[in-house]
Amino acid sequence: MGEWLNILFSAFWCGVAALGFAVLFNTPSRGLPAIFLSAFVAGLLKFTVMLPEVTGGIILASLAGATAAGFINLPFSHWRHVPPMVISIPSVIPMVPGSLAYKTILGLLKFIYQTDAEVHQCAYELG
Repeated sequence: MGEWLNILFSAFWCGVAALGFAVLFNTPSRGLPAIFLSAFVAGLLKFTVMLPEVTGGIILASLAGATAAGFINLPFSHWRHVPPMVISIPSVIPMVPGSLAYKTILGLLKFIYQTDAEVHQCAYELG
């Protein structure tokens, strides 16, 4: 039960993040409920696919969440009388795995700025 509560909590924060991006992009206020719902459903699907029982991985999970958001955004856009892109863009931005991208760049910077002594020491320990 704790796992599902964590998924609901994470999906809620995906919706809040999407609202933040929507406000940043100056979205009409009538589109905000649809953006939150779309991002919530997308986050719910993303974190469900990432469960160990499903073994989807972050790439498949992000694809599934973004695809779900794309499909539900068309009826939402008619419901709230806004163009579909107004709902789609902010609701899929939380699908981007930001912490993994941050760790990748951080590791790349550490690799670039290693000194020759550190590289030789590492090669000595491995070999």
